[in-house]
Amino acid sequence: MGDNRDQSLDSRFWGFVERKKTLGRASVIYWSWDSYAPWSEVIRWNRIGERV
Repeated sequence: MGDNRDQSLDSRFWGFVERKKTLGRASVIYWSWDSYAPWSEVIRWNRIGERV
């Protein structure tokens, strides 16, 4: 994975998805990080893959 933010058409380009256009429910935690933790502890590995 690279950093291609300037050419990326992600949510910063098209905005939020309307709730009525979403289907399903969350079932597992795909990615978890703590923005207030020290740099060495930012990713919360113990939460990734847990059921919601």
